[in-house]
Amino acid sequence: MSPEILVVDDSAFSRNLMARALASVSYAVRVAENGLQALQMVAQDPLPALVLLDIHMPGLNGYEVCHRLKAQERTQSIPVIFMTAGDDESAQNNAFEVGAADFINKPVQPRVMLARVKTHLTLHAQRRSLQGQLHNVVEQAPVPFLFADAAGRIVNANSAAARKFRYAGVHALLGLPLDALVPLPSPNTPTGPHQRPVAPPAVSPDVVCLRQDGSNFTAEAHVSEMESVRGRTRMVVLQDVSARNAALSSMGDSRDLLRALAAQNEIAREQERKHIAREVHDELGQVLSALRMDISMMRMEYQREHPELVERLLALRRLVDRGITNVRDIAGNLRPVALDLGLPSALEWLRDDFATRTQMACTLDCAPLPTPLPEERAVLVYRIVQESLHNIAKYAQAQQVTIRLHLEGTQLRLTVQDDGKGFDANAAPARSSYGLLGMHERAIALHGELEIHSTPAEGCCIEVTFPLTPPLLKGDA
Repeated sequence: MSPEILVVDDSAFSRNLMARALASVSYAVRVAENGLQALQMVAQDPLPALVLLDIHMPGLNGYEVCHRLKAQERTQSIPVIFMTAGDDESAQNNAFEVGAADFINKPVQPRVMLARVKTHLTLHAQRRSLQGQLHNVVEQAPVPFLFADAAGRIVNANSAAARKFRYAGVHALLGLPLDALVPLPSPNTPTGPHQRPVAPPAVSPDVVCLRQDGSNFTAEAHVSEMESVRGRTRMVVLQDVSARNAALSSMGDSRDLLRALAAQNEIAREQERKHIAREVHDELGQVLSALRMDISMMRMEYQREHPELVERLLALRRLVDRGITNVRDIAGNLRPVALDLGLPSALEWLRDDFATRTQMACTLDCAPLPTPLPEERAVLVYRIVQESLHNIAKYAQAQQVTIRLHLEGTQLRLTVQDDGKGFDANAAPARSSYGLLGMHERAIALHGELEIHSTPAEGCCIEVTFPLTPPLLKGDA
């Protein structure tokens, strides 16, 4: 079926000229002598595919006719091409302001007119096709789409929105206030006479959407502003995040339980170390001490009658002495006695032992704490420092090491820094070794975070931040 063109002109000669030119290329043509007659024709079906409209006519001029066409939803998408005599720039500006698609000067050149008409009919058909495709995409989308006008009233929606908000259909949503369903954040209030309100963010924080039956769901709202034939329109796309938030909450609970389990495992491990250290020190240490005494007695008793045994007994005693030293070292590593005197004393002992063994300069800056750390938490901090110093001694080739423990507000910050050769922290993930993995686990048990800052040739800094008092878990008194 050929497109129908409506020609509106008060000149019979112009009407006939344009009608013959349009009919010659198989367009259907209707003609109107004035603006009022044109509006009456447009009010009837079928709608014209395009309107050729003279500006200067008695009664309703072309501007007013175009304004009325664009004000009606039924006719606002019809392309309008204005026609007027002369090359009046202000007339062209006025035409485009009221919604004209194009402008043709009189006397009309048939070839120019036909080219303009064909172009705009093609553009209009493409626009309608795209609009239809967009409508299908929106309608078939699994997530709710809501469109609101400048007054905040819903002017369009898709079936997913009707289902989600439990309305009988899309028609039941039309005209409702958008805020009654989706209470979006209000635009920022302008602070000056020439400042405009700031639009809501493109992705709002989670909002609680209200259904028709009084129930609700939590959604992430994607908001965009656009210009349409209805004027300024707000499009809101909703993504239900209720399940995601429930999963995140469950993950948070699980993370807290994992922290508690990690802390409990570390406490159990330390208790086992403490028990083993006591057994090694008390049992094995006593046996070795008794053996040393017996060897000394044998040396005194047999050195005259059997001088050849003296050297062998001295060698045995040296072996036993080495065993006693090893027992003390093992017991100390399992459970440093200095921990019984508090964390600062334990860190001082660790610093002195490290400096003695490695010949590296090591300083300790430990600020007084308002309350001593409980033993189970103090042991975690001690082990992190111990593992850090072990890694420095093994890999860093450092000259200076600094240990700091300071209170910052309600957070304790522990840093162990060296001036050694460092490494590429990005190329060597922090969890790539058992030692570093253990440090991370202990930081988690402290309800804190461990970060490693290092670059080649610039040393390394291990930083742990954790609360002075651990938070209560759900269900704790």
